[in-house]
Amino acid sequence: MISRNGNQFSGKTVDISAGGLAVKINESETSGEKPFERGDQVTLDVEELSTLSGSVIRIKNADVIIRFDLDQRLKERLLAEIMIVTNNI
Repeated sequence: MISRNGNQFSGKTVDISAGGLAVKINESETSGEKPFERGDQVTLDVEELSTLSGSVIRIKNADVIIRFDLDQRLKERLLAEIMIVTNNI
């Protein structure tokens, strides 16, 4: 789930790292409009991970690429969470 200015959109995570995320937005929720613009501040609720915040750095069709706003400690924590989820620990 991606939230911006009180609006929420669902999508599928395409790629994730400690630095950011690529997500494919469900186009059925956008009414044919682009719900995000470069520079938008967003909040992300990614299944099995902590809630994250970041900014949109690129949009291509239904794909939105977001850079996380994390300090080094939070990047390390996120990386640990990603490893746990991807390795079924």
